[in-house]
Amino acid sequence: MSAVNSPTKPSVQTVQNEPKVFTGTIDRAAMGFSLLCLAHCLAIPLLATIAPLVLPHNQGIHWVFLIIALPLTSFGLWKGVTIHGDYKILALGLFGLSAMALGALELYGEQNATYTTITGVAMIFNAHALNIWRQSQVRKRQHRS
Repeated sequence: MSAVNSPTKPSVQTVQNEPKVFTGTIDRAAMGFSLLCLAHCLAIPLLATIAPLVLPHNQGIHWVFLIIALPLTSFGLWKGVTIHGDYKILALGLFGLSAMALGALELYGEQNATYTTITGVAMIFNAHALNIWRQSQVRKRQHRS
């Protein structure tokens, strides 16, 4: 299948020579990281009664997660867009990153920050899962050709 160039979309690469492991590894790593972040976000509210004694609220961890998520999500999803051309997946991931950043800022209180962060992480996880799925569709089509 040959790539078609258009002014609004980058050329879609053929993936036959692209190592399948590389593109899927980034998305899977980002999904694992999203699950880790989600576990952190859910653990704090569940342990709210003992958290001040055991796990004092540490706003810095949200920034650490965001700093790790930014390049991992951006690169992984952009790489997928160059393969499958579906910008909606990239947009979903970017909205998720924005929600994570909003949660880290805690503009509307700690509880709202938790909900915002959880929503953002779920969006990012779904974007990476869709990215893997769309890339596999492209590979299947190329394999049949």
